[in-house]
Amino acid sequence: MCPAAVTDAVLDKLRSESGAVHLIIARGAAVDPPGDLVQADVVREAADGLLADLCELGIDHVGGITLQPLDTVLSDAAALAAPGEPATRWCGRSSSPEPGTIRGSPSPSWRSSPWPA
Repeated sequence: MCPAAVTDAVLDKLRSESGAVHLIIARGAAVDPPGDLVQADVVREAADGLLADLCELGIDHVGGITLQPLDTVLSDAAALAAPGEPATRWCGRSSSPEPGTIRGSPSPSWRSSPWPA
């Protein structure tokens, strides 16, 4: 979430990043601190640069940045935003013996898509 005064700058950063898709804004939705809720799905490869851009705007101090892993994203926009095979665009498959285990997985419950690539 971010103060309304910087929302347009946040939107500009997200729109200029080809790895950010499914942009959502809810103006005035944030109560404490007051401001706007901005959401986007971001591919791994774009996350570091985008986070740096948002921190340059001070969002980490005057608002908040929340990251959540995405197990499955089905959309043409997402397919265009992320390089690689469909099964590894949003989460990398490891070569572990357990099929579907995600590389860097925070817990064994995080699995890759059940649909074939």
